[in-house]
Amino acid sequence: MHARIKYFYLCVCIKGVRCGFSKPPTRKRKGDLSNDFCEQCGRYVCKPCAAPPINDNKRVVVVASDAELLRRSHFQRLATATRSLGMSRREIPNWIADTVYGFRGRITWPDGKPFEVGDEDIDAAFNDDGSFRWLSGFMYFDEIDPKQAPQRRVLTRLRLIDLAFRISHPVRAGFIAK
Repeated sequence: MHARIKYFYLCVCIKGVRCGFSKPPTRKRKGDLSNDFCEQCGRYVCKPCAAPPINDNKRVVVVASDAELLRRSHFQRLATATRSLGMSRREIPNWIADTVYGFRGRITWPDGKPFEVGDEDIDAAFNDDGSFRWLSGFMYFDEIDPKQAPQRRVLTRLRLIDLAFRISHPVRAGFIAK
């Protein structure tokens, strides 16, 4: 018996949503790669890759340190990545919660200690503000350069947003942390 590699076709859309499926994409015209689309969700599809699924039980994600999160460059790249999700400010905390609580791997601090996110930690990080107005101001830094480093009082918010990117978009998180 031969071992079969299961390929995942990653659907790419404006919101960065990905769905993995094992069937090859269908094409409108033979050889036209720009017309590949997912039969499951209808989005355009990139080339197949043999990347492991996002929720690999053996995967370890390390949260960003305070020094990383307090850099202006990291802050601005995180704002740019957050805006590129195409979500409203009220959808972003739901995305963070779905990503962090749905992750089956281990999350650790840089020193190796486990990092745990409680049931109310996301709401508490945003001061139980149901409108999440801070996120609108934060995403504004996509367009303008911050004049100062982020304040320590927003460190928890930045850490949760960064953690969600490290879990769901590890390649993009690598560019954010540069």
